[in-house]
Amino acid sequence: MTEFRDRNVLVIGLGRSGLGAARLLSHLGARVTVSELRPETKGVDLPEGVRIVTGPHREELLDGTDMVVVSPGVPTWIEILREANRRGVEVVSEIEVAYRCTEVLGIPWVCVTGTNGKTTTTTMISEMLRAAGHDILTGGNIGVAMTELVLERLQAGGLDGVRYVVAEVSSFQLETIRRLRPYVAVLLNITPDHQDRYPGPAEYREAKLRLFMNQTPSDRAVLNYDQLREVSRACPSQVYFFSRTEEVRGAFLRDGLLWLNTDLLSPILEAKEMGVRGTHNIENALAASVASYLCGAGLEDIRRVLKGFKGLPHRLEYVATVRGVDFYNDSKATNMDSVLKSVEGFGGGVILILGGKDKGADFSELLRVKSRLKAIVAIGEARRKILSQLGPHLRVYEATGMGDAIGICMEVSQDGDVVLLSPGCASFDMYRDYEHRGDDFKEKVRSLQYAVKG
Repeated sequence: MTEFRDRNVLVIGLGRSGLGAARLLSHLGARVTVSELRPETKGVDLPEGVRIVTGPHREELLDGTDMVVVSPGVPTWIEILREANRRGVEVVSEIEVAYRCTEVLGIPWVCVTGTNGKTTTTTMISEMLRAAGHDILTGGNIGVAMTELVLERLQAGGLDGVRYVVAEVSSFQLETIRRLRPYVAVLLNITPDHQDRYPGPAEYREAKLRLFMNQTPSDRAVLNYDQLREVSRACPSQVYFFSRTEEVRGAFLRDGLLWLNTDLLSPILEAKEMGVRGTHNIENALAASVASYLCGAGLEDIRRVLKGFKGLPHRLEYVATVRGVDFYNDSKATNMDSVLKSVEGFGGGVILILGGKDKGADFSELLRVKSRLKAIVAIGEARRKILSQLGPHLRVYEATGMGDAIGICMEVSQDGDVVLLSPGCASFDMYRDYEHRGDDFKEKVRSLQYAVKG
């Protein structure tokens, strides 16, 4: 950790990751400057001595700078980062800073990436390892900056007791890793997403595959056999798979039963015993089982967690039943692959609330599950595109907001139907983030529930 002492570090962006990085680096003795586009930073809690420069990112801030730390929401192609590269200044992600603090102590990392399922799988792995008695740090893209967690441990006495770091990592974070080397690297899936950030699917895929670039033969990779088996040829580590269709080395589904197949072939549990529903959650459970077993979790630890795990907020979360209609909050579904898998979790009668800020989605993909869809209620900036792509084939209604959407759902639904908020879009046209969107949905559904009861 002494590598940061007395170094001049520029942090780009004052979001959750930027704040965590600035605080940790200051604690470690770096001289920190933060460049933030927003003109107002009143109330930001930073240590004394950290300098904040607001407004456009100015290239003169690179003068004398030894390292630039970039937040995941900041595109790597902005001019100040290009200039840093031209000058030979190291540009790293916030999660790379956290990794370097644990690297010197030899603490192994378990990293999970993929288009969908990252947060659920990361949480499952963490709970399985805790069930096995290990002290775990869990963070990253899951909601808590890893630098913030590392700082908390350092201030509380140190990192010596930490057995594993379990991190959810996004493609944005992976773009600027340098030395991050996961002991176990999990790649769940790659489907079209973030088409507003990447020139094409090849660049998005390339960012995801950076997860494996520093691995060695003593490390492990866990891959989706049904979609990404060819990635194994380029992995320098030992490869394990998970699959819903084939019996593989790793974990697989056969006749409704989840199996672990590593050193021994062992049944885990029946899929119907899991605490969460959906085919995507079977895949998440298989991946988590392999990863945690490779880190020392026992079969009983894995089994107990899968039975008791009830899912996470905003991820196919049951909200309420109103007049015989079940309401589910899947606000975290911000791409079409995630929406499709969520719809597939129900037999039929789904009234889907879809839309928000479009990320380049092809909404016509929903025609693959047309038989399960009773109607679409389109919201946000994407609603006209949704109407044009799906209107000729499905019943599509336009709503002015979440309250209007729920009202339409109640009008067209009947006993036994499902109302599913699974937007397939970003939230920023109407909300701060997907959590704000999901919370608004839940609040309005519960208000409706109370009104009906009254």
